[in-house]
Amino acid sequence: RFSRPARVSYEKSFLQALAGDYYYTHFMDLAAETKDPVERIKYVTAFMMSGIHKSPAEFLYKGPMNPVLGETYEARKADGTRLYCEQISHHP
Repeated sequence: RFSRPARVSYEKSFLQALAGDYYYTHFMDLAAETKDPVERIKYVTAFMMSGIHKSPAEFLYKGPMNPVLGETYEARKADGTRLYCEQISHHP
């Protein structure tokens, strides 16, 4: 076993990369406003799928840096959406 040098890692930590997957939060707003359960699940599915297109292209075959146990990350989008992430477990 050996450590991966930081220079071959993506420039962001795992938590920062995770926050980047939440782009199209307006789908969740639409899901909250609709009364039809089928339309609601469509909006939730669209939200969950919306960030997938970006991740592989952004990483360019570099994995993100592993977060440190207890590390936190807070993000705030232009539309007011706030995201809080915390690394709560570690599996070496």
